[in-house]
This record gives sequence, C-alpha cells and structure tokens, in this order.
Amino acid sequence: MKISLKHVLVAAIAALIGLSANVQAQSATMPTATIAFPTLPRAVFGGPDVPLQITQSAGTTTAESTTPATCSVINNSSVRILAAGICKITATNLGTTSHKPARAVNRSFSISKAPNVLTISDFGWLSMANPTADITTTETSGVTLLTSLSTRYCTISGKKVTAIKVGPCTIRASSPSTENYLTAKTVSKTVLIGLTSSILPPVVVPPTITYVGPWTIRQTTFNDTNSFNRSADANAWVANKWYMPGLRAHIAQVAVQSTTKVSYLVTDSLGRPTPNKTINLSVGKRHGGSTASVKVGTFTTNGVDKTPLDQILVTGTTDSKGVVSFDIIGLETVAKAGRYTQIAAWITDLEKDVIDITNLEYSLPAGGSNGGGGTGGGGGTTPGEVIGGPTDKQLLWSDEFNSAAGSGPTSSNWGPDIGDGCNTAAGCGWGNGEAQSYAACANKQDGNGSMIITSSTTAGDPSCTSNKTWTSGKFTSFGKKHFGYGYFEARLKMPTGGGTWPAFWTLGTNINSVGWPLCGELDVMEYAGNSPFTNTSAVHYRNPSGAHQYKMGALNNSLSLAQGFHTYGMLWLPNEVKFYIDDRQVLVVKKSDTGLTYWPFGPNASGADPKMYIIFNLAMGGSYGGGIQAGYSKATFNIDYVRYYSTGGYGSVPTN
Repeated sequence: MKISLKHVLVAAIAALIGLSANVQAQSATMPTATIAFPTLPRAVFGGPDVPLQITQSAGTTTAESTTPATCSVINNSSVRILAAGICKITATNLGTTSHKPARAVNRSFSISKAPNVLTISDFGWLSMANPTADITTTETSGVTLLTSLSTRYCTISGKKVTAIKVGPCTIRASSPSTENYLTAKTVSKTVLIGLTSSILPPVVVPPTITYVGPWTIRQTTFNDTNSFNRSADANAWVANKWYMPGLRAHIAQVAVQSTTKVSYLVTDSLGRPTPNKTINLSVGKRHGGSTASVKVGTFTTNGVDKTPLDQILVTGTTDSKGVVSFDIIGLETVAKAGRYTQIAAWITDLEKDVIDITNLEYSLPAGGSNGGGGTGGGGGTTPGEVIGGPTDKQLLWSDEFNSAAGSGPTSSNWGPDIGDGCNTAAGCGWGNGEAQSYAACANKQDGNGSMIITSSTTAGDPSCTSNKTWTSGKFTSFGKKHFGYGYFEARLKMPTGGGTWPAFWTLGTNINSVGWPLCGELDVMEYAGNSPFTNTSAVHYRNPSGAHQYKMGALNNSLSLAQGFHTYGMLWLPNEVKFYIDDRQVLVVKKSDTGLTYWPFGPNASGADPKMYIIFNLAMGGSYGGGIQAGYSKATFNIDYVRYYSTGGYGSVPTN
C-alpha cells in the first residue's frame, strides 16, 4: 500500500499531541502539598515562646518571621517574643518530586504590652518633728513620677517628701507606658502629719525580683574601635543554626605575657541586668580552633584544641550591676598573628544564650599596644609573625617630604602621572575601572614633613579638577630614581571612606619595552577604604603559560589603618621578596614559587639585574577599591617618608 508523506506528517502530529496531552494530564494529576498552620494565640511581652504546630501533607515546611524586630522563629518549632506589636509568620513548602509546592500560609498574632506593677512605700513617720521622709517605689519598667496632692501640707522633690504643716499629706505615684509595658495603675498614699509620730521609719527590704532567661551575655571590654568586628562570620554561624541570633564576634589583638581583663554584662529576657548569677566562661572554646596557651585562675591550657570540650571552663558570679569579669593571662612569649584563644561566656549553653565570641590574639610584642599588626595570612612562611625587617640595613636614599606647604614632589625624585589612563596601554580607568583622573595639583606637601595626595570632587576641592568627577594624585620615580635589590620602607596613613584605594608599589623600568606583567609589579601596600582593617601586599608577573598571575597576602588589624601612621616595608632580593607592616610579615614569595626559570625580580638570562621604580597613588573605586561612599567628596593619603636601604650585601644608590 502506498503511504503518502501527508499521511506520515498527520500521524506524527497526532502522536505529539497525544504525548503532550499525556504530560499535561500527569502534571494535572500531581497533588499539591498542603500546610496546616493553626491560628496563633495572642501573647504578652515577656511571656514564654509560642509553640508552632505546623504539619504538612508532604515535604518540609519552613516558618519565617517577616517582622524580625517583633518576633523570631526558633528551630522552626516556636516563636520567640522580642517586642510588643504584631508578629507575622509565613510558612512555605517547596513540595517534593511527587507533590507541587504548597501555597504559602501567613499567620499573625498580637503581642500585648506587659503589665507595669507599681508600688509606693509608707511614710507614716512623717511629722513636724521628723519633717522629711524618703519614699521608695518599685515598677516593672520605666520611671515613676511622684506628685503631692496636698501641697498645703507637704511637698515632694524627687523621692523625698517634706512636711510643711500639720494635716493630711497625700502623695500619688504614676508610671507612664513604655515601648513594651502598659501605663501602671496610679497608686496614692496618705499620712496625717502631726507634731510628732510614734511610728518609726521601716527598714526597707528590697523586693525580690525573679530574673528569667533566655539570657544575653555581652562582652564589654572590646568593641569596633579597639578590635576587629567579624560580623560576616557571626551572621554565617547564626545562619547555620550554630548560635542564637544576636551573636557578635570580634578579634582583639593583645600583647604576649599580658593579663587581659574581660568583662561581661548579663541581662535577662526583659533586658534587666542580672545580679548574683553564675556565669560559665569557655576558654579555648570548643569548635574555636584556639592555639594560644593561657591561664585563668588556677587553670592553664597548652593551646591544644579539645573539641567537643573546652580547653578550660571556669565560672564567675555577676555583681549587683549584672557584671562579671575574668582575668586572662597570656603565656605565649612570641607574638604571632593567628595565635589566639577563643572565649565566650554563657549560662544555659553556648548555643542557647545570646553570646559574644572573642578571639584574644597574641600578636603584639610584650609591652605593645592594641593597634597594629594582623590577623590573617598571606603567602610564604609564618605570616604575621613579629620578626621585623633586616637589621643590618644602611640608608642609601630617602625623601622626607620636608619642603614648604603647597610644594609638589621634589622634581629630582618624582614626576606626576597624569590623566584617566585612556592614553596608556592600561586603557581608560587604568585597566581596573577606576573613577579618577590624575592631576599634578592633587600632590602637595603640607609643610609639616608629609606629602598629601588628595582625591576630591569639585565639592571637595574646586581648585583641583579634571575631566572626571574625581580628581586624584599619582607620582612616580620613573626616569628620576631607579632602584635595585634592597629594603624599601614608607610611613603612611590611610584615607578614610569607602571606595578609596591608596597604594605604594613598584614596576620594572623595562615596562615600555616588554609591557606588563612581564616587567613585574611589587605591591608593598594596597588598601581599600571599604575594608579599613586590612592591608594587602602582592607580587604580579607573567607565568610560564604567558598569562598574568599574582600572589597576595593580607593581614587584618584591630584598628582601622586610617586611624594612624603605620610603616610598610619590602625586602627585595634576587630570589625572594618579603613584605611587612609594622615589622609583621605579610607575605613571602620566592622565585621557586612561580615556576619561572627567570622571574622579573631577579637576573635575566644574560645575568643582568632588574631595576624598578616607585609609585604612590590614590585611586577611587575600581576592582579593588569597590563602591564609593555616598555623599563622599574628599579623601587624603598621607606619606610621612619613603626610604631605601642596602642590606645583606644588596643595594646601591638609585640611578636614573
């Protein structure tokens, strides 16, 4: 039988229609997961957690608070009351391979303000012979106001009542509402003032207050001004449900062989400082990776991790103000970044209380102050160790920037680099998407021994402008002073403000003939105002495959690097380069690390040694600087001096 092409096409189309209908039918018959989420009861501030009794036909249901300031969901099983108001909870279920996602279910309930109970003491001993009496009041929250309703017979000042004449004296106590408490019921007390009174003043016994958890234990010794805030880590740990919301984490640099007094304020579920409470302190906290040896009381740890146990567990008791303190004695003798003991105070458990985690890092030498140095790593060996630069160095050249105020860089040492990069091999934005254009007017000495590079908009400095919104400064020693192996050092103060990107760096003087990165680049210091605690150093070169490659090291500091001057150094030798901040090693890169037969920082194939020139600049934005702070109009990069030394038989007077 002869079958036409038309018949074949018709049959194929029919088959496809049938297949589509079958798929649609299967989809239509797949059930939808359902969520059963009962109505939540009203609650009162200060009350217990509200149970969540959520069930589902399939899959897993997740509950989340959409009013986090008022309430939070704990372990997907209960709601914790945080403030009076309306608590809103949303339950979602993504379904399974056999069930479609469920329709989200929303529930809300009101959290009423808690009662405010007010009492006022008796003052029946008030008389003309004993004309004053102190009144004692108690209230659950807020403040109590006392008013005399019989000013003819008595007056009230603060909480002291004074008799004026014989007669009835009535004092009224009131306490207004607060954010989480109702207005207290007004209480009045009346006494009859006589010439004398047979009543003796009572012995005032403080009322018994019951403190209840959950507890918040806040460390008060270190904050964002004297330690490094690890907010990103804290948020991640909470997201993993390892700790309660509200966790704070800091790294505090302390000196070796020092005693650090760490204090904690303990508050209960109502935010009340809690006296006479036993507090646990985990030292060398479990899961903390602590490596430092310390002593607390009579207990000593050798810095060996004991997870799932703490290295040391000690206790203390809060004073009348809810404060408890512990003395942590450091036993380390060598300062080194990354050597720390992790501590945290708690009552119920580390995972159930709102706590602070603090790393005491013994990265400052004995007698040192909390400020410079680092926490973190870098390439090479023992990053952050206080080993200092070379000790046998001899000064060969320096620029102390001691010229008159308003002077530019000394022309025999430096020349300005001008423009936005569009006329260079790097391209517009200097190859990094930077926002500034460089102008000579941005490089000025202050007359007090420093060179100031200023980056500004027209609002920040209308006298120094360019073709870009931001105008900044850059000057180099190219063609003026070319340097060989040796030790380089500059004392610098970083700018403040997000988006700033200052740098102290060098490039090979053969850049115009071989290009970048074959010429080599050594970044002694780079800094981003969006990460004000971090210093980085880096080595850039062309790898054996012909592509750009770099190795970077970084150290974190307890204080922002913009708060003061720090020294940044580089030891350049034929086969390795070392970088420092305040005598702490940031990074070591060796020729053997690169896989290169001839690297740009050592002798070439013919045995000739390279030369490099120095660069200082202040960029804005770009790939390293990041977003520029809104409303920002001016930043300054301070250079106290730059010096070049010979060391270990290497180094010679720079040439041009």
